[in-house]
Amino acid sequence: MARKKTLPRGPEEQRMLAEIFAVPDDDGPRLVYADWLSERGDPLGELIVVQCALAAGGDAATVERLTDRQDEILVRHRPDWLRELGAAGADCTFRRGLLERLSINGARFTKAATALFERTALRDLRLTGVAPGDLEAWAKLPLERLESLDIQWSFEHWTEQAGAERARLLSSLPALVTLRSLTATSCALGDTGLAAIVERLVALRSLRVPWNGIQSLERTAVALAAALEHLDLSNNAIRGRDVGALLARPLTASLRSLSLAANPIGRDGASFLASAATLANLRALDLAATNIGAEGVVLIAASEALRGLHELDLMGADLGPRGVAALHDATFAHGLTRLELGGNQLDDGAVQRLVASGLLATVRTLGLERNRIGPAGMRALSSSPHTACLEVLRLGENDLDDSAALTLAASSCLSRLTVLDLSETRGLSRTTRRALSDRFGDALVI
Repeated sequence: MARKKTLPRGPEEQRMLAEIFAVPDDDGPRLVYADWLSERGDPLGELIVVQCALAAGGDAATVERLTDRQDEILVRHRPDWLRELGAAGADCTFRRGLLERLSINGARFTKAATALFERTALRDLRLTGVAPGDLEAWAKLPLERLESLDIQWSFEHWTEQAGAERARLLSSLPALVTLRSLTATSCALGDTGLAAIVERLVALRSLRVPWNGIQSLERTAVALAAALEHLDLSNNAIRGRDVGALLARPLTASLRSLSLAANPIGRDGASFLASAATLANLRALDLAATNIGAEGVVLIAASEALRGLHELDLMGADLGPRGVAALHDATFAHGLTRLELGGNQLDDGAVQRLVASGLLATVRTLGLERNRIGPAGMRALSSSPHTACLEVLRLGENDLDDSAALTLAASSCLSRLTVLDLSETRGLSRTTRRALSDRFGDALVI
């Protein structure tokens, strides 16, 4: 039976929770707290024991038994626990028995924040619909316990002037200087606001700031944390020269993923990327809708600096035949695991050459949606041993007719697919749809 009264906490329980918060990765204080709870008939005690055992691992039978018990406890008691915390219905994750990840509306978090920090091990926080007054209310919260903060501003408060003010407030919260991951979406931060934040958050390993009206990276590039591993600047107004300013900093040597999607960086931006001396550790590069064109793709494909790429997104890059041909002999050709080529007007011939080149031999995720691929292209994808590693294949909005679709259904080379996405494919007969369903089962999206 769940306890009926949870606040105020007695000094003994407060002391045990403080010990957990002081060493959040240590199971010892959690298990002491679990014993104390179980002695008082609180099911949270059993959840702590079960999830700590799960985290320690074990044989398949033990893991299955523990997982089943974990699920039973959560189904029965999580709604009550969240309600007690003022977070009823919120998306959350309990790890090693305590709530550690939470996604909630900004106003609800502000109201419940005291209880959440007193009674949970909150580390990863996602907030939506954040309003101006929320940030001011967080000044006295122990935000230093957070490792990850994902914040999305309320659109009704989206102005450049408000963005500068919220950047000032966010960067002035002293407890956030230890934050390792920050995502700020649609916050209207602008150049000055972003620079103010990164100048303060020196421990960042991941920074994601899409849709923030960012144009210049000069000041931001100077201030970025030296050990930054993931940087997402998508959907801003960054141009080629700003990419150059970013890559001129030695700090980018630690980057493992970089997204510049939906920024007009053009060929100049591609040139800076291709010639950068600091991207040896980069494994994922997103250049979707960046106007780099065929010339930019040629530069990227020939780059020694990008030899270590495993994931490349070129959706809507206007590849053209020259761009596709350049990919065949790319420096990273034998290491790619994900390749996105949707929205490039690729026809059957382009796909046939792509498959024949061997570029896809290691690719597990391939996006070819919104092109002009017909029966011949589908036959190439379905019959080549170079596509045998594919696990995710997206082909929606192409020129698929019954014959092309049946070629896919009859393929012996696509046996590893866990997702075959044929969204927005119209005109297929009922017989063809049944054949696809029989062949790919739950993997089929149509």
